[in-house]
Amino acid sequence: MSHRKDLFRFTAQLGVAAVLFTISPAAAALGTGAVSVAALLGLKLDRRDADLKNLIARTQAAAEAALAGSSDFSEADFARASTLLEGCTVEIDPAAYVQSAREGQPEMLLADRIIDGLDSQPGDEAPIRILRLTLPVTFRTAGEHAKADQRITREFLTQILRDAGLVPAIKGDTEELLRRVAFLTQKVTDLESAREARAAGVSEAALFRLVRPIAEHITDRDEALLALQEAVQIAKRVQQEGRHGSNLGDFVDAVLGRVTALSARGEYETAISELDEALAREEAESNARTHRLLRSAIDQHLLAFDAEGAAAKIARRVDLDTPDPTARVEALRSEFIQWYERGRDKGLRLDLEVSIALARLALARAAGPDQRGTALNDLGAALRTLGQRETGTARLEEAAAAYRAALEEYTRDRVPLDWAMTQNNLGNALAILGERETGTARLEEAAAAYRAALEERTRDRVPLDWAMTQNNLGNALAILGERETGTARLEAAVDAFRAALEEFTRDRVPLQWAMTQNNLGNALRTLGQRETGTARLEEAVDAYRAALQERTRDRVPLDWATTQNNLGNALQTLGERETGTARLKEAVAIYRAALQERTRDRVPFLWAQTRENMALAHRAIFERTGDPADLDAARRAVAQALEIYEEAGAGFYIEKATRLREDLDQLAP
Repeated sequence: MSHRKDLFRFTAQLGVAAVLFTISPAAAALGTGAVSVAALLGLKLDRRDADLKNLIARTQAAAEAALAGSSDFSEADFARASTLLEGCTVEIDPAAYVQSAREGQPEMLLADRIIDGLDSQPGDEAPIRILRLTLPVTFRTAGEHAKADQRITREFLTQILRDAGLVPAIKGDTEELLRRVAFLTQKVTDLESAREARAAGVSEAALFRLVRPIAEHITDRDEALLALQEAVQIAKRVQQEGRHGSNLGDFVDAVLGRVTALSARGEYETAISELDEALAREEAESNARTHRLLRSAIDQHLLAFDAEGAAAKIARRVDLDTPDPTARVEALRSEFIQWYERGRDKGLRLDLEVSIALARLALARAAGPDQRGTALNDLGAALRTLGQRETGTARLEEAAAAYRAALEEYTRDRVPLDWAMTQNNLGNALAILGERETGTARLEEAAAAYRAALEERTRDRVPLDWAMTQNNLGNALAILGERETGTARLEAAVDAFRAALEEFTRDRVPLQWAMTQNNLGNALRTLGQRETGTARLEEAVDAYRAALQERTRDRVPLDWATTQNNLGNALQTLGERETGTARLKEAVAIYRAALQERTRDRVPFLWAQTRENMALAHRAIFERTGDPADLDAARRAVAQALEIYEEAGAGFYIEKATRLREDLDQLAP
């Protein structure tokens, strides 16, 4: 092969390797920082894959074309250019390349960086000119084809990089998973807490190890970032505490020292094994030392996103702290409450999964109907909370089953108030299931469960519990009323909410007051939609705005987003009855605000409902203005909502969204 062809082969391979490396979402997942030109040239690119052969051939042809008709270069010039390129030691930073791509002409910037780093000598002007002509062309050609070929940028590229030893195995490689890994990897680089963790002794490899289990378990970026920040803090704490010593003896300090070193390298599973072995030896000797080891073990399980392992260690800590075996189930329930409330209020999936595991452990340890009934109710609550955020119904069905099992323990004759509480909880699970179905059977079951609860949950006896069940009954009646032509159920729902507000006052229970105001607004809005006037709709708007005084984004972000969504619905209906578009545009802005918390990954079903509502608002604006942008926005929004409804098998919502999509298709030119 001539020196000219030899150079074309080098530039083609470098173009393919560098561009694939830098444009792929896998690049940010490497955890290796910059990569040298020499490493890229050493990638295993001479594979049998037809895609790669074609890509290299196209890139080589581009290099040849760039020098077509250039007779002023000698074979010696090409040979020298090849030598310079092979000996280049400059490093390419994927993040810098991506940034340069945003600024325009990234292939020129990348080529200049490589050429500037060559070990050139006086008299190398011609070889440098050859490289300036060929490198940008090969980068551009490789980039254009790689971006167009999803198989190359995902499956194929990942394998190439893995062959080169640059990418560790990632479970379940998908393009979306790689994007999540890339996002979190960049955050590891940027977080101030990560810099502090490095200063405390946590290695780069250990920090990048934190990314993978989080990316595999959590799809919502905000939730994943929150989990990453918490994991980094734990990793830093492990290093700080491990290096300070425990004052509990040489054995514990030695174990914690080894665990600290393992954790600093990201070997979390090995650290767990080390701690398990130490716990087996130490537990019989010293409660204080065992407690310290358990705390570290819980941290390691959390870093590994192992909810059941963390719950098991928490239970062991409870046993250590509670000498009386009869009191351990109640102590375990106290742990459940802490994890459940944090997961519920902060939107932390891992905390909810830990609470589910704790409830199952409490159920296994329960002695007698009271403890079993309590554990089953707790299990139902955690399952229902997590199930409400998911598209499927499996968790909700499990929750309903847990409540029905609890009713076998909490009988009305023996413990009437506990029986009533469980009937109320069963109604909550059934109402959520019924809302996602086309029929009304589950909703009727829910209403019956609430009415049964109110036979024991009287206002005189337990006023706040009575108010909560009145509120819940109002919700079920309001949904049933939405699916009927009459208004009797809706009026009954309004009465139930107003009754609840007699006990749920703002001064006494501000969040419950806000919740009931929101629900009252829903019933008033539906009634207002069926009336010619606007009085009920204006009342609904007032109720939603009142709720938002307590349902703030910082305090209860998902509840805030729900009320924003509902306020948008009321404003949309009012806007449809007016000649202008001010209310409709305000509704669209409010929906956008709600979607800041109602994300597709975090709460897909609620996200879909808000997208459908936004589609209705855009359609109404289009009918007033004729602006095709609003029609396009409406069609996109309803198509996205329908995807989620079909995934969830939510028949009622599928029918609604399908009708809306057909209406929009008829409006299209």
